[in-house]
Amino acid sequence: MPSTLKIHVIAARDLPVMDRKSNLADTFVTIRLGKTRKQQTQVAKKNRNPIWDEHFRVEVPDDTMLQDEPIEFKVWDKDFYTADDAIGIVWIDLFCVCTGDAIPVISGWFPIYDTTSPEGIRGYLRLEVKVEFFGDVNPFKGSAAGLNFFSLSTSSASFASAVDWSRS
Repeated sequence: MPSTLKIHVIAARDLPVMDRKSNLADTFVTIRLGKTRKQQTQVAKKNRNPIWDEHFRVEVPDDTMLQDEPIEFKVWDKDFYTADDAIGIVWIDLFCVCTGDAIPVISGWFPIYDTTSPEGIRGYLRLEVKVEFFGDVNPFKGSAAGLNFFSLSTSSASFASAVDWSRS
């Protein structure tokens, strides 16, 4: 069953200095879900706290993509004479929107990760992602998508003593 992702790329904050001359960055964000065509924001010039406030739609032909593929938001620094520099990535797993009765919306400030940088987190990206199921019917509502399974590598007695059951 098809669905639509409505994506709102709002802003970023605390991005690193990417241009040593100006001590700023010329940033943009690319959006990708699986192998779908990549979309991107406009370039916010000379700003470490850019505001894009741009809306995107991604048509999802098969809802199983929502369970299997995270959305990738890659933050870039635009270089006009050389290759663009990657600042970092935010991945949003859409599995949580497939398991509940609530309106399927994910929003907030998400850390931008760069595994090649010793700092790890290179700023924050403000996003809102909403899933609209065809006919407003969540196809996963009555399925096993809401079941969480786990396994233990220790005996159940060790696990029982390690768990704080008073919080249940």
